[in-house]
Amino acid sequence: MIESRELVLLEMEQEFAQGAASSLSAGASAALDWDNLRRLSDLRETDPTVTFGSLSIELLDHTGIPFRNQELKLRHGDGGVDRIVLDEQGKWSTRSIAKSGTCKLVLPARLELTPEQLAGGGPDGFRTMAGDLRVKRVESGELSLPGYDAHYRIVVEPPARQATRSFPITSFASESAFPTPAIANLVTYAHELLDPDPAARIGLFGHTDTTDDADANKLLADRRADVAFALLTGDYPLFAAVAQAEDWPLAHYQVMLRVLGCNPTAIDGESGVQTDLAIAAFRDDYNADAWHDEGRARAHGDLPPGTALDAATKLAIVDAYHAELAGKISPDRLLGPKRAGCGEFNPLGAKHGDNRRVTLAIYGQDAPTERDFPCRAGDASACQIDDAGQAGQPGGSFRCKFYRERIHEEKVERGDTVLGLRVAEDRVGEGAPVCADTPARYERGRVRGVAGRGRRAAAGRRRGCGARSGPRGGANRWSGSRWRHLRSVDTPRRL
Repeated sequence: MIESRELVLLEMEQEFAQGAASSLSAGASAALDWDNLRRLSDLRETDPTVTFGSLSIELLDHTGIPFRNQELKLRHGDGGVDRIVLDEQGKWSTRSIAKSGTCKLVLPARLELTPEQLAGGGPDGFRTMAGDLRVKRVESGELSLPGYDAHYRIVVEPPARQATRSFPITSFASESAFPTPAIANLVTYAHELLDPDPAARIGLFGHTDTTDDADANKLLADRRADVAFALLTGDYPLFAAVAQAEDWPLAHYQVMLRVLGCNPTAIDGESGVQTDLAIAAFRDDYNADAWHDEGRARAHGDLPPGTALDAATKLAIVDAYHAELAGKISPDRLLGPKRAGCGEFNPLGAKHGDNRRVTLAIYGQDAPTERDFPCRAGDASACQIDDAGQAGQPGGSFRCKFYRERIHEEKVERGDTVLGLRVAEDRVGEGAPVCADTPARYERGRVRGVAGRGRRAAAGRRRGCGARSGPRGGANRWSGSRWRHLRSVDTPRRL
């Protein structure tokens, strides 16, 4: 061959073949001297020549799924660039590529399988091999191919597993989405994480144990994720909707009254004088905007004097409780579906107490995109269940492919007793009442950087209620600071 990428004119009328470089090629003479053409047989190895060879590539996801019809670019050693398209098996090949320098594969900024490709699945038992070329999913740039006359299997590395912080299910009552005061640990942590870093993004996942029906556990996990989201973002309508859907019992309202500073003493689910006093005190203070004097306004009108825990009073208590505990995180700080209930599909281990949890995902580099999330509220069939986890490996017990590959979770963070309520093993509201040995007296919660004003302490003492506890108005008073666990001065005991 004469000079790569140039046409050659041949004169075949003579007794021997003659040729010359085309005038279309760079550097060629505009006029050819047909009387002095060189014989092709006179060409030697010293003349400009190019050798051609073959090349074959295959692009696969780390699970073995081929990148069907993926468009790539091939940069030749001489600088030329060709557009290539992979076939249905994620392959491309040529038998005539010029062996000129190092050939490079130009990869897109992000390598992602389409939902249709993901749905098709990969081969069973797919394993990477020593000769595979590994590339990152994001910003891989150009991949140099070692040589010609070879087949290269290129495998896209697994996505980065995102960090997490998991909180025990003592943040919720048993078989319910009712949030105990321990949920404040989640709100506090989220603000400490997000407030200093405007670029930080998070997600929420709710989990249950494996002792119930999978569909029922999915719905319960969805409600818990909704409540956690409503408290993180200050979404009162969502919070109230869950409360009404579950029809929380008296014991839950006793917990809320205690947190709000109106102490009914025993959390036993039974009406009595102390609970009546707490309700009467709450009505007065709700009308006085005790929990809504900053930030959002009350969701409901004034309450009449009285001690009945009627529908209007229940709504008002839920309103005040949300205002007391909620944060001010913008919903756009949460990625994907914002929150999701995983149900029983991603247990941490054999202990049910660890499996009942809420997980805060802390997204970093290579965070999941909107279409990566399979999660759909109320639909357990949407979860990518494949039972492919390996025992003894991180996330090996996670049955959801998405969660196993994208979320790095190993343990639950254990908190302290909060507000004197010992809610271990998720037992509040399950026939195991919690109370203090003596009428509880609470230390006032301290907000770092926000001076406590003690606006409810005097009124509480006059009515027999405990001093106001909580983060001094939750969502209405967050300023990038945290409030500490509120610990009872008296030691509570389980009945």
